[in-house]
Amino acid sequence: MAGSVPASSSPFPPFEQFSTLSREIDMPQVYDGDPPIRERVVYRTREVVKSGVGFGSALAIAISWSANHSILWAIVHGILSWLYVIYYAFTQRT
Repeated sequence: MAGSVPASSSPFPPFEQFSTLSREIDMPQVYDGDPPIRERVVYRTREVVKSGVGFGSALAIAISWSANHSILWAIVHGILSWLYVIYYAFTQRT
């Protein structure tokens, strides 16, 4: 075939050379040292939110169990978490 290019004249290296090629390239570091303040704030916020969700579920389960003595309702209220806690706070009779 007159228009075909032989495999040896390809501008790309063979597949086996990719692993060694990536080690030869010196990639610059994005930053050195402590991460920027913004990343620490986002990480801390996620950590606090995750703790709040866990505490809200545990509180909802405890309230539900003390009010209903039902495992099924405790599971449902645990899934609803803070929504049930707020509902219970507004509707409880003292």
